[in-house]
Amino acid sequence: MKSAKFALLFVMASVAFAATATASPTITNISPSSGPTSGGTLVTIDGANLQFASSVTFGGTAASFSYNTTTGKLQGTTPAHAAGSVNVTVVCAAGTVTANNGFTYASSTGTLTGTIRNSVTTAVISGASVAFGSSSGSANSSGVYTLTNISCGASTLIVGKSGYQNYSASYTPSNCPGTTTKDVFLSPIPT
Repeated sequence: MKSAKFALLFVMASVAFAATATASPTITNISPSSGPTSGGTLVTIDGANLQFASSVTFGGTAASFSYNTTTGKLQGTTPAHAAGSVNVTVVCAAGTVTANNGFTYASSTGTLTGTIRNSVTTAVISGASVAFGSSSGSANSSGVYTLTNISCGASTLIVGKSGYQNYSASYTPSNCPGTTTKDVFLSPIPT
């Protein structure tokens, strides 16, 4: 009798495991649903039966991923990709599930603008040279500079004008992609 009970329990456990392992995967939510074209965004994929994932792709490009057994969620790190919406696909032993346009790669460039002023008088300084990363320009007659297609990551902002001490500091645009405003005050060189 004991062997019959054991065999029945074994069969029931095997059936339960087989049902779980072969259930089709589903995706119910992807968060966040957007990130930079440079990749590196940690994305949580909610759904069912994702614990057996063997592959996660964003727009056909493989992502590194792991399954969090505590939360029951699949997490992947986005690879680099051109701007636009892409399908997110998860491959499991029991099937493949795709979230059409599940993630949007946003442009990773922006615009940096601001006004250059005298730190003592607060008067505008026209003609000052401005550089950020590989972008450069100069302030117009109103002291305003505008650099387009700047990298959204940290870089050195350098501002200079004859008769003033150069400004040089590491800076990360706060509204990028988009337009970030950064005013700069230059100190006059004492004569």
